[in-house]
Amino acid sequence: MDIAHSNSDADAGPVLVAVDFSSVSHSALRWAIHYCRGCGIPLTLLHVVHDNAECPGKYTPSGDEPGKEDMESVGERLLADYWLSFAADHADLCADFKPQTLVVTGLPATRILEIADYLHAQHLALGCDDHGRSASGVGTLSKRILNKITIPTTLFTSAD
Repeated sequence: MDIAHSNSDADAGPVLVAVDFSSVSHSALRWAIHYCRGCGIPLTLLHVVHDNAECPGKYTPSGDEPGKEDMESVGERLLADYWLSFAADHADLCADFKPQTLVVTGLPATRILEIADYLHAQHLALGCDDHGRSASGVGTLSKRILNKITIPTTLFTSAD
């Protein structure tokens, strides 16, 4: 998906949840569904396939299938499976609730910011399970986003 700069005068959009399939993403999603239900606003789940533009990655399919599959297709399948599993585990919370899902490739911090702007997101929920955490408990990816994000953002961290 190519993202162009959006117009700043457009209506506010959904709550955006950046998902990397971690337990903190799970917490962010659970919070966001409660928030969206309470406010009557839509939810978008975003997964960014970390891919270097100079060397696009491919996944080798499992089983005996020949060839390779592009990472964005695998990411779409993983995100769909993640939502189905989450919805099954939280049937009461997710009843009659269907978020939009979006998978893009690129550098996660950059793409999350671009998508938030493109969708006119009104809130970002982000799991902070970065390996490069500082003494503040916030990782490098989260810091890059927090330094540039212009909408309310809720971070979810692990207890570790």
